[in-house]
Amino acid sequence: MFNKREEKIGSILSEILKKNPRLVDGMQAQDIENIWRELFGPAISRYTTNIKLDQEALIVSISSASLRQELEYSKESLLEKLNNRLVHRKLKELKIR
Repeated sequence: MFNKREEKIGSILSEILKKNPRLVDGMQAQDIENIWRELFGPAISRYTTNIKLDQEALIVSISSASLRQELEYSKESLLEKLNNRLVHRKLKELKIR
């Protein structure tokens, strides 16, 4: 019985999120910083000064020029890792500044 109730709530939430893309944006904006820090660990997080979700792009500010350059070279794999963790919407672009 508990599982049926859980499925009903899950499907209701999914329907609400499908009908209200702004809610999805807000949820992802809150989650994206945590996902970034979990995926890339404390070494990169230490130099991450700002993370902003702008439509389908993630804008990440890095304070270290050498790290910023290194991340630029691997943007595609970083974007793939991030998209694997995002549930409701996928990013199309990663901007590292």
